[in-house]
Amino acid sequence: YSNMLAVQDVKDESALVQIEQPLPAVEEKENQSSMHADISEEIAAAIEDAEEDDDDERTLMPPRTIHEEELPPPEPLESIQVDTVAPLEHIGFVWSVVDDCVVVQGKESTRALIEGVVLCLDDRRPLGRIFEVFGPVKQPHYMLRVDKAHAPSKGAYAYVTETQKTFIDAKYISTRRACDASDMYDEEIPEHLAEVSDDELEISSKSRKRRAGSGISA
Repeated sequence: YSNMLAVQDVKDESALVQIEQPLPAVEEKENQSSMHADISEEIAAAIEDAEEDDDDERTLMPPRTIHEEELPPPEPLESIQVDTVAPLEHIGFVWSVVDDCVVVQGKESTRALIEGVVLCLDDRRPLGRIFEVFGPVKQPHYMLRVDKAHAPSKGAYAYVTETQKTFIDAKYISTRRACDASDMYDEEIPEHLAEVSDDELEISSKSRKRRAGSGISA
């Protein structure tokens, strides 16, 4: 009987040792999980760094198309001449200043000035030369490119001299055919390649039907 108890004790102790020692399969699975967790953290960190780099690049570089040309530096204000005798006409005020771009909001119900016209302040100091005209027809906006060191204060009144103002010909604008098409690079296409829009086709079709109904040949 004592021998049987001794054998049973040995079996119990052996079972305890087996329970206390982790199984090789469980240990390998834990190692794999730990390794996967480390890799996931490295991937997440790499993605975060890449996104930060992209954010920095987007902040420093504006979106550009593949064939877009670099803008020349702003024209020095010292080289811009303002008529010192001719009367001044108030045309708007400085609406926005961002880097070297100054936006002047024109007065309502005023004719739009052409690109290249010189604007000035009330003391005849040059404000800059109109680089681009945009906005609604009844209230044109003007973009000027000015060196940051000479950027005007927001809200400053803008003027043009009577001898230096030239307006956009509204008749010329009305005769131009507008086109919003773009090429594979998301750039404007030449005017001679612009296709007729659906609206123009519809108008032409209705015109032909009216002529056919009234017996007028095309």
